[in-house]
This record gives sequence, C-alpha cells and structure tokens, in this order.
Amino acid sequence: MKTTNKNHINPTAKLALAIGWVLGATLKTIQMRTNEMFTASRKDGSLPFATWGRRSTLVGLIGILAITTASAVTLSFERKTANAGVDIADQLSVEIVDAGSSALFLFKNSGSFVPDAVIGQIYIEDGNSTLSGFSFNTTETTTGVAFGPGATPPGPPGVGAFTVDFSQGADSPAHHNGVDIGEMGAFDGALSSSFADVEAALISGDLRIALHVISIGAEGESDAFLSLPSAPEPSTSMLGLIGVMMILRRRVR
Repeated sequence: MKTTNKNHINPTAKLALAIGWVLGATLKTIQMRTNEMFTASRKDGSLPFATWGRRSTLVGLIGILAITTASAVTLSFERKTANAGVDIADQLSVEIVDAGSSALFLFKNSGSFVPDAVIGQIYIEDGNSTLSGFSFNTTETTTGVAFGPGATPPGPPGVGAFTVDFSQGADSPAHHNGVDIGEMGAFDGALSSSFADVEAALISGDLRIALHVISIGAEGESDAFLSLPSAPEPSTSMLGLIGVMMILRRRVR
C-alpha cells in the first residue's frame, strides 16, 4: 500500500542526509580555521567569533533549505464497496505536490494485481475550502488519459456521507480514457490560500478524495475507494539540515 512509512527513508532522503553531513564537515573545517585566527572573545562579553559563525551559518542554512523544500503528501485508499471479487486498493495512490500557485494531484494506478482496472471518476470533498478549482492537467498526464469536469455518477457510489465540491470524469469511453494500469492522471488544484492549508486538511481528513474504479477484473465490475488521512514524508532538505546540525553539535562539544 502507498501509505507513508515513517520508519522508511527513501534513497533521495538518504542522499540529502549524506549531503548534510558533507556540508557540516565543511563548515567544521572552516570554523577550525576561524578559531585559529580569532581565538579571543570580545571584551564586551559577546560570543567568540567562531561560535557566532556557527550559529549565523546554521541560521543561513536553515533559510536556504526552507526555501528549496518541496512539500508533498501521498495518500492511499481503502475500498468502500465490494462489487468486484478482488480489492485493488493496493494499486491506487495519489501524490499531492506543492506546485507554487496550485496543488498538483497525481493519481496513479500501479501494480500487476488486476490488469483490467481503470480509475474512471474522481471526487473531491473540500470541507475547509482550501481549493478554489480542480482541473485536468494535460501536461503532466500520461498519454491516453483524458478527463473533463463533472463526473457521472455525480457522487461516489457506496461511499456514504461525502460532499462533492469538485469532480472529474474520464472522457467517453471511460474504460479507455481513464487511468489504467501503469498510467497517471494529473490535476491542478487552485489554491484558495496556501499549500500548507491543503496539506493540513489532507492530514486531518477535512480534504478527502473518492475514486470510482471501473472494469475491474474479467467480470468488469466497479468499486468505490476513499482516501485515508496521511502524514507527509520528512522533506529531503530537512534531513540534510539534520545532518548539518549533528556535525555542529559534535563541534560544540
């Protein structure tokens, strides 16, 4: 399942942590040379130059890393109906990425469990009005996937209490134009305020996503799936910062 595993650090994150160690080691060398040049504290009781250098440099690194951090949340789904003979929730995920002026929703249908399963309709419940629009993104979408506003049926069947604020449906015929195995459908969520609000709503469950998946298996059944609230992965730049702080901590000792 695509749920974030907090105990797992992906290869990119490991690289960022390693970079943090390198940056920290470089900073340590610079500070050692600085200590040789400026060994005396100022008479007015302020910090020694080297200590001030450590702290100001760390603050600068925090600022740079914060600017370059790209936020993202990955959600998994649970099946809400049981029409098909197999639960394909493990094949479904959506990654929501901070794209600046919008939140980019990347719906993925991956795996080889059931090759005949297509995401046909997408529904958004936005209880906090974090989005002002939800539109199909042709640039980031896999070739062969095509969606338009207004899903049919108008609500996710079998999900229960769910208020549809936005919806998108695959162009007819849906089983050809929906998100099939190995494909990805991209959508732009226009931000009402900030991505942080979207991220918080996704984590709390105030922003929920429902899917209507069609043509499942040989029998061609359909099922509804609902997103599970999830926490974001630690940003790679933050892991890099941790590496820097670990080196600095050793230097202070």
